[in-house]
Amino acid sequence: MADQDDNQSFHNSPQEPVIVPPGFERYRQWLSPNWRQHAQHGLPVYIHRPSSIIRPEQDIAGDNPTADVVQNMLDYSQRICAVPAAVLQLPGTVDLVYPETVSTKIIQAALRCGPEAENGHVTYIHESGDIELRLADICGHVASATGEDVEELSLEEWILRAQEVGLSDSMAAVFRGIGSAETLNFPKLLRD
Repeated sequence: MADQDDNQSFHNSPQEPVIVPPGFERYRQWLSPNWRQHAQHGLPVYIHRPSSIIRPEQDIAGDNPTADVVQNMLDYSQRICAVPAAVLQLPGTVDLVYPETVSTKIIQAALRCGPEAENGHVTYIHESGDIELRLADICGHVASATGEDVEELSLEEWILRAQEVGLSDSMAAVFRGIGSAETLNFPKLLRD
């Protein structure tokens, strides 16, 4: 979802109250009424749910990086030819998707005509699976990408080395917070 522009106004018709999950209150004003209006008029509603979208280099590096933990970890692991050893012990899979995959599926959904388009049906579209990487295999992935031997480091040592080559303080704090978590879960995403 894109952030709502506070200067933009939207027509708001009387609606039933909607329960909105915490953190999404600012979207309720626009999303819920429009979703319901589309459904009431028989228009299709498509909700796109991409996995981690692969971002360009300029979105990860610099003073204001994108807060994508997975891609920052992969990017900085390649830069320093090292991975946090704790990550290799985690079960699960990292799922990355190319922006082109997401945009193609959005266009396909917009052009799609079918029975669901005639009755206001809500369709969830999961964009995923371009790159599926088991966490236990991250060393091999980084070695393949760099052509170098890859070290396994403690999380703190990995963070310090990554900061030397540009990891922001805010992202370092996120990694430290993750390191203090009891359990992390990275389930494999299934395609529709």
